[in-house]
Amino acid sequence: MSSRFPSPSIPPFLSPEPADLGSLTSSCSLNELDNISHLLRKISADISEIKGMKAAILTVEANLFYLNVRVLQNEAKILSLEVKMNFQERIEFESYQAEMSDLNVAQKPEKLLERCKYWPACKNGDECVYHHPISPCKAFPNCKFAEKCLFVHPNCKYDAKCTKPDCPFTHMSRRIPVLTPKPVTSPAPSSSGQLCRYFPACKKMECPFYHPKHCRFNTQCTRPDCTFYHPTITVPPRHALKWIRPQTR
Repeated sequence: MSSRFPSPSIPPFLSPEPADLGSLTSSCSLNELDNISHLLRKISADISEIKGMKAAILTVEANLFYLNVRVLQNEAKILSLEVKMNFQERIEFESYQAEMSDLNVAQKPEKLLERCKYWPACKNGDECVYHHPISPCKAFPNCKFAEKCLFVHPNCKYDAKCTKPDCPFTHMSRRIPVLTPKPVTSPAPSSSGQLCRYFPACKKMECPFYHPKHCRFNTQCTRPDCTFYHPTITVPPRHALKWIRPQTR
């Protein structure tokens, strides 16, 4: 039984038989061939340029890699040098501290076995060359050394107001010393000790005999026990002592 639809006809360009190249070449125009050839040459040139750029990029990347390696190596060297320098500086600093401590120990004077007179209010502290008591005195109150004792005595309740010179207690503040009146000494006589017989009329400047010193208050002195000389005659006024040149003819 035949089909209702007719079989389609095959186009001539899809013919199963091989086409003739001469006929195809003749069917294409020369301009189209030139365009295709030019396009192929351009694509080939672009591919070559891309390959060159790729090679240049690979070269730059290789150089950057080597530079990065050298930078890392330099950073490692710098870090190693810093570690060595820090270690060397630390050793030098510790050596300097040890030398300074030895020097301080050598320069520190030995403490004298004498109680500090400013203790316990001494401002020098541990650097004071004198002894600062620490342990309590076992002989107190029968200790006979008083403020010179090298041990601690209880505080005096009168402190700085204490007037007892041999008080065995400790005084936190310095006591006010009691001033004793000095005896009045009379002027010493001369080496001879013998009163000049011509005094007060003696006019000899190098007289070896004793000349009492005149009282500066003269006749107005009110001290009955004054040891200086008081003239019995009144001193003339100043105008009477003025020298007047004698008149000559």
